[in-house]
Amino acid sequence: MDNYFSEGVRETNFLGEKVFKYYRTLTTYINELINHGFEITHLVEPKPDSKLLATVLGIEDELRRPMMLLIAARKR
Repeated sequence: MDNYFSEGVRETNFLGEKVFKYYRTLTTYINELINHGFEITHLVEPKPDSKLLATVLGIEDELRRPMMLLIAARKR
């Protein structure tokens, strides 16, 4: 991960395909949920499982940082 504090759209390669990611800092995600009346109920940073690591070329690079952030929240 580079330029962590530079939020916005980023173009990148993911599993051999060009994709656009809408990047925000963890602070932005959490504070926006809190400021809009949400309670965080669960947080997950998924990683590739052993089957993906064995079958998808280049996926091991995704072990360097979380592939994504999943936040479960409910409105108060």
